[in-house]
Amino acid sequence: MKLGVKLMLSFLSVIAILLILSGVAIKNLDAMNSRVNEIDSTWLPAVITVQTMNIQINAVRADLAAIMSQNYADEIRKYETRIQQSLQILQENREKFLTLMQSLPGGISKQDKELIERIDALSAEADEIRETLVKGILNGRRGMAVSNFDGKYRPVFEKMAEAYGELLSRNVNGSQQAAGGASSIGEQARATSLILAGAGL
Repeated sequence: MKLGVKLMLSFLSVIAILLILSGVAIKNLDAMNSRVNEIDSTWLPAVITVQTMNIQINAVRADLAAIMSQNYADEIRKYETRIQQSLQILQENREKFLTLMQSLPGGISKQDKELIERIDALSAEADEIRETLVKGILNGRRGMAVSNFDGKYRPVFEKMAEAYGELLSRNVNGSQQAAGGASSIGEQARATSLILAGAGL
């Protein structure tokens, strides 16, 4: 084979390897960008919304506990207003969380959906108990209200807090998995580039 032909084939081989390297790099960069965008636009906001909801259920519990010690209707109404504000923030973040989860490629997971349904059921139960407690305080039945706060409201609250904790843990894990996926793609890209570069040599 003539020297000129050999040089031409070598040159074409180098170009082919460079093209393959460029293609692999572009594909991996797109995949990494997709994972990073998923973390920024979905997982981190989802973690924040769950943390916000968790803060608000504790705020509701604290305000309800404060009502248990109040003697004046005006003060009780003040705390009730604060509770309603917290519940509004809870509802807004619940909707935001569902929207974020639906934006994922596979949509909201079965486990997250079941957790939200459990939280909704517990929230409805807690609302009913809370309304009864406030009425009891307003009607002068403080002893019964305090007893029901400990015996009825507290167990429901603890189950609700546990469900929120599980939801938070799942979303933190989802964020970590997405970050790990992006890192894995980077390592695969590096290994592929080294192999192709070695083949070119």
